Amino acid sequence: MKCSPFSLSTRALTLLLIALLPATETNSQDFQRLYGTNLDNAFTKVIQHGSNYYVLGQDQTTSGGTPHATVSRLDANGIHQWTLSLNIPSTWNDAVLTPAGDLLVVGNTLPGDASNNSIMGLVTTSGGGNFTWLRTYDVPGREGLARIIRNPNPQNASFPYYVIGSQFDANGPATWDDIILMNINAAGTFNWKKRYTSVDDDEFGRDLEVLSNGDMMISGNHGSQGVIYKMDNAGTLINGITPSGLSFSYADVAQSSGGGFYAVGNTFPSFTPYLMKYDNNLLTVWDATISGLTSINQVWEEASGGIYVVGHGVFHGLSRAVLLRFTEVANTPSLDWVKYLDNSETSYSGGSITYLTSGQIAFVDGRTPSTGGFGQLCAFMSVSDADILSCMTGEDFTNALSLSLLYDAPALPAIEFFDFPTGTDILSAALNWQQEDVCDNNPCSTEFIITPIGNCGHYQVTTISNGASPFLYTWCDGSTFQNLDVQLPCGPNLFCVTITDSEGCTASYSESITVTDNIPPIARCALPFGVVLNSNCQYFLTPGQIDGGSSDNCQIQSLSISPAILTGCGVFPITLTVTDWCGNTSTCTTDVQAIEDVPPVIVCPQNVTVTAATSPP
Repeated sequence: MKCSPFSLSTRALTLLLIALLPATETNSQDFQRLYGTNLDNAFTKVIQHGSNYYVLGQDQTTSGGTPHATVSRLDANGIHQWTLSLNIPSTWNDAVLTPAGDLLVVGNTLPGDASNNSIMGLVTTSGGGNFTWLRTYDVPGREGLARIIRNPNPQNASFPYYVIGSQFDANGPATWDDIILMNINAAGTFNWKKRYTSVDDDEFGRDLEVLSNGDMMISGNHGSQGVIYKMDNAGTLINGITPSGLSFSYADVAQSSGGGFYAVGNTFPSFTPYLMKYDNNLLTVWDATISGLTSINQVWEEASGGIYVVGHGVFHGLSRAVLLRFTEVANTPSLDWVKYLDNSETSYSGGSITYLTSGQIAFVDGRTPSTGGFGQLCAFMSVSDADILSCMTGEDFTNALSLSLLYDAPALPAIEFFDFPTGTDILSAALNWQQEDVCDNNPCSTEFIITPIGNCGHYQVTTISNGASPFLYTWCDGSTFQNLDVQLPCGPNLFCVTITDSEGCTASYSESITVTDNIPPIARCALPFGVVLNSNCQYFLTPGQIDGGSSDNCQIQSLSISPAILTGCGVFPITLTVTDWCGNTSTCTTDVQAIEDVPPVIVCPQNVTVTAATSPP
């Protein structure tokens, strides 16, 4: 499995660290807005600065070209202030706010091959947005910087920033990586650079979290082992944890307010997403899998104790980022809801969430509007409450299954000093992005949630409509109810509804589901028995005679037998075939003995007189 920092930036979802933010809580305005040019643009991460925002993103300079990394500044209402774009194909992977209010950014050039470089820079708001310094760094082979944090208790107080990334591992193929850790100050001056030595392909720089005592957590995978490591402020690994017997990789780790840690990750190459909780000693508290996701990328805990997870999957008919909220009940995660932001766009790219100091949530991605926008993929940002209530909030469902994994203590790679490269100054340019509100373009909307009741085709369909109430509902089957409660047959089924609000605005929505049941019925045959043939030496069997109590988890559609007609005496094997409502079949066999009870009729000839020959004298 390969996912170095440069490839992290182009994944369907961008991983997110909750940055160290100012202690003063500020109230933020709700908004949903699009930004960009007539080419492809996207936002990838939000860093709160007071009531304003720095936003990392990407800008396409030519149609079909490789994107350039951007940093944008938005005010509290989401109004675009300025955007700085690098003059080379590139991506920013992470950033952290400095006490002065500047932004330290880390990333890499594109494409992510042996020619690429690492990038760091410091953004300031002075002068309408500028880079105080901006440099590339090059070592042989591919490389990139993935995460940056500000440590409250660093090894050296003059160098409070720690950066984790990867560089080419000379012990393996061109796609193998070693993990590196750097200690710098806000001017980009290195205190040291260190490398974790290993003979494996290492990807445990996917996340970097800092603890109050200065220790840090890193996570990802060491070869095929999923690992979470705790290390001190010198980068020396202290301990760790790895799921036993799984090819696994962690994507994100977050601290719990009650002590311990949450983590998300997945198995590979076959994908199963996991949500886990560990105590302060990295001992497991609980584990759960989540269905319906194709990637899982972020986890954090909000002030009231809700556990938020960001993943990606096909929801509302399109591949998109979704936010899931869990509540911990009796040491078990319980799913509260699955939500997303939709304004009838035709496609989505990326998606990440930042939990704001106000208790609100900032969401960013790239999306292609069906109407409005600026030409192609637009950068999008939303600020809403912790329930993501907005003019464009959709809701869906999925399932979480609790289970219990076994864990081992992983090997702890040693760390060694490594020469840090000399930086090369590069340039940036200011961009003038367009912007528009999203919700003003859609005065009414509707959608529905399809919820299965059991596993046998019983569904409830609940509409969610926005506009001037009351609403009139027209379903494609002619029904005019607001919500539906239906029994569906196996196979594809289409739901579609059109609403009309009190001001005459109409909106439609449709969604198809496929009802499946892969569990075959249980065929049970009667014990062997006998029958008496009729006068034609035949007997006509019925399925009810052969059935001995067959059953199905849902519904039996039909019973059939073969042979159904017995001719002549003898013992006949009879096969019963049970077919359920989805066409699954099972069979069983019993014996039927056929006899007849009509005795034969003996017909004697007429009397015959026989004359014996005369006896000889």
